[in-house]
Formats: sequence, C-alpha cells, structure tokens
Amino acid sequence: MKYLYTTLFSLFFSLSLIAQSSNLSGKITDLNSGEELISATVRSGSNGTVTDFNGTYILQLPAGEHIIEVSYVGYETMSKTIQITNENAILDFALNDGANILNTATVSSSKFEKSLGETTVSLDVLDASIVENTGATNVNQSLKKVSGVSIIGGQANIRGGSGWSYGAGSRVMLLVDDIPALQADAGFPNWVDLPVENIANIEVVKGAASALYGSSAMNGIINIRTAYATSKPFTRISTFATVYDQPANDSISWWKDEGNFYDYDDDNNRTDTLNFKPSFLGGRPGQNRPGKFGFSVAHRQKFGKTDLVLSAYGLNSQSYRENTYS
Repeated sequence: MKYLYTTLFSLFFSLSLIAQSSNLSGKITDLNSGEELISATVRSGSNGTVTDFNGTYILQLPAGEHIIEVSYVGYETMSKTIQITNENAILDFALNDGANILNTATVSSSKFEKSLGETTVSLDVLDASIVENTGATNVNQSLKKVSGVSIIGGQANIRGGSGWSYGAGSRVMLLVDDIPALQADAGFPNWVDLPVENIANIEVVKGAASALYGSSAMNGIINIRTAYATSKPFTRISTFATVYDQPANDSISWWKDEGNFYDYDDDNNRTDTLNFKPSFLGGRPGQNRPGKFGFSVAHRQKFGKTDLVLSAYGLNSQSYRENTYS
C-alpha cells in the first residue's frame, strides 16, 4: 500500500509540473524588409531553440518572469521581458541590421571566412565603391589603386614579382568567388571577362599562397567577390563614353576628321556635312573620330527565400591606334 501511495504522489506531482509549463512561440523577422530569419537563436537562461524555415520558434518555459534574448549573425541582439502564466504566450521580434558593427570578412587567405583583423598575411580589400568611382571598364584598371600592385602587359605584378611565366602561366592566381578564372590553355588572365558591374569587393593577397592555391599563386592572389541580393532591392544603370581629340601632328591621324565630325563619301571625299557619329557609334571605321562607348546594368533583389541577381555589360571601343578595336 505504501508503494501505491508513493506512485500516485509521483504521478500527480509530475502532472502538476507539466501544467505549470507553457509554450512561448513567435516569429523572428527583419525590421526593414519583414523577411523571416532562419536559424535565429532564441534563449532564456539555460533554455534555448532556433527558428525554422518560416522564422518561427517554440520555447517551453515554466511560469514566471523571463528575459527572452534573440540573436542572429549580421543583426543586433534584442531582448524582451515577458511574464509566463499557465497559458501559452506569443512574442515576436523584429531585428535591426547590425552590419555596422561587423568587421570586413575575407576568405582568400585561409579559404574560410574570417575577420580582416585576424588575417596573418598582407591582404588588401578593394571596396566596390572604389571600382565604381574610378570609372574602370576593366578590373585591372581598378587594381592599380592597390599599393604594390602593377599591371604590365596585361599581367598583374605584386611587389615586383614576376606576373607571368612562359609555359607555366600567371604567377598571380585570379579567382572569382573562390573559383580559378585563369584561361585553361595559357594560364592568362582575361580581364574583360570579369563582371565589373557586379563586384562586392576585391581581395588582394600580397605574397605566396601556393600551399592553398597551387603554383599559380606563387606571387599572390586576386579574388573578385561578386555581390549578392540583400533585404533592400538594388538597381544601378550607368553609361560611359570617351572621345579622342585630334592630335597636334596631323600626319599621325589615320582618321580623316580634320578636327571636325565631317562625313565622307565612298571615294573618301569630304561632303562638308557634319556627322556627330563616331566609329564606336556606328560611323565608318577610319573616317570618324575614334573613342569608346559602354553601359552597365545591375539588379539584385530578394523574393522570399529566392535571390535574384541580374547584370549586363557592354563595351564598344575604337582605339586611336589604327585597326585596333574591340
């Protein structure tokens, strides 16, 4: 009989404990976009959980006052105080972007993401704003802004090291989002293939990194990291143009411009008709003033859990050197 009383008491005591615990649930979202945050950490003391694919969480807590703390990478940590009774409660959080307190993250020096201040090698990060403000049509034009880096004959040279070796290819590894971008046959960097309109930043490792990236990285690494969609849609459209002036020595001017945009007939006789259409805009090569024209378009946007990144780039260039164009 004694054991029966003990069993019944234990059963009632357990039911009483269960009745005093309640479920706290809610949703964790981005304050600006309202997007659900996946795998955000929610905890109260020693109790904790993470949000699911819909940004919701369920946390079982005993009755009483609790401080609920929510944290997520890239967002400011937020906490609220709630009084838990015997009934289920709902508590939502909207986290604010905390990117301003994060350090610049790099991946080139160790193949995994770490703070720039924690790297043990000489590494420079070229921000996307520098690429945009320089008006560069190719990535190699922006790399000239990095100290110790020079572009000679289309090859990157870091701190005076050899940029290219015949039969072996480039001594500076070129990467796009950690993927090698050197030509497969000659190991030559083709700068015009790189997406200058959609760059997040460019990491430049000054020094040998062949232990991680092979013999092509004996002189350093140039890693171009492309931009991804953010909570706020981003769109940029830009155009650029260049027109070369008439040289002081008319004998070296291969185009028949005579200082003005005149049109010419099939026999190369001037028609005295002004033609403001240089060759790069469809004028006859060799007849109109040379120059270049181009455009770039970039759009990045989130649709729920789907990222959309679109970009386009075009360049038509007629050099001041005869029969040189692209």
